[in-house]
Amino acid sequence: MKQCSCLTHEQLFCTFSSTEEKLSTMSNLRHRVLPPQLLLKWSKEASFCLWLLHPQSSTRPKMRILH
Repeated sequence: MKQCSCLTHEQLFCTFSSTEEKLSTMSNLRHRVLPPQLLLKWSKEASFCLWLLHPQSSTRPKMRILH
């Protein structure tokens, strides 16, 4: 089965076996639900992703602190 890569920041960490799986995962990201393999293998990066996806924009990191 062909592997599809996610086109977001997590593309370095996550591959999908189908387009449907990718779409489901992307939909979950809207609710801050990360793929289990990302949480297990790259917990630090997953934590950063959750910070970037925080529902309150004032809580998300500012560009000046990311430099």
